[in-house]
Amino acid sequence: EAVGEGEGEAVGEGEGEGDVGAEVALHAQLVWDTADADLDVRGIQENVNGAFCGPANFFDNTVDAPAPGPLATTCTPSDRACFFANCTANGAQPDWDGSGARSVGDPAIDVDDVNGFGPENLDVAAAAAGDRLFGAFAYDAGVGPTCATFKLFVDGSLRLERSIVVGSGDWVEFARVSVAGASVVVTGLEG
Repeated sequence: EAVGEGEGEAVGEGEGEGDVGAEVALHAQLVWDTADADLDVRGIQENVNGAFCGPANFFDNTVDAPAPGPLATTCTPSDRACFFANCTANGAQPDWDGSGARSVGDPAIDVDDVNGFGPENLDVAAAAAGDRLFGAFAYDAGVGPTCATFKLFVDGSLRLERSIVVGSGDWVEFARVSVAGASVVVTGLEG
């Protein structure tokens, strides 16, 4: 269901805690309603300094773009940002579990859908402890605004669904996910 610009809606368990196994599977999905739009699902793991850092081109299609916030920022190190350029199932991936090698604890995006509608999926098969921020960048909203719908699943259960109208160049933060042992806290974000 589409909602007005800037408004969001949580469904399922939505915000709050849930008990899960020691390894938590995270699945973030982004779809949109315009055939000529190009939206990108993105994720960032909190870095050692407690910040959600991304390179400037993570938030915009220009390298000198200002950081959009409210949680994400342009800072270093930005090696934990996951987007189409560095986070594919068969290519490079940020090291989200600290293993130093490609593993099931690292994120992967299945496809960079540039032809409209999506879905784009960002998966972490076995998420280690830590905080992650999930969002979307509207690389090109097509001939007008498009309605983006984000869904977050934890161990296969829908925990958050939110729709928002976006225009070209918009960055939207949908969810903060905190994993600590058997506890997962999903916080829906409004921007």
